[in-house]
Amino acid sequence: MKVLNTNEMMAVSGAGFLSNTAGMIGGALGGVVDAILGGNKTTFADMSRKACQAVAGFVESGFNVVKNLFGGLFGSKA
Repeated sequence: MKVLNTNEMMAVSGAGFLSNTAGMIGGALGGVVDAILGGNKTTFADMSRKACQAVAGFVESGFNVVKNLFGGLFGSKA
């Protein structure tokens, strides 16, 4: 069985640099809100992490569409 490297794992999971980074930032901001509210729960951290990852994933998919379009037009197989 082959062990996947980091790039292969991101390709398989659908995650990319932008969605991972946005998820970390969203989780941190949500963690601040959770801390201000004084709870031990991570409700806002989880919610904001998922929301930021979803938005960034949408943006990344748009980049991939444009990349594939230009790759198809100009014969690039990147």
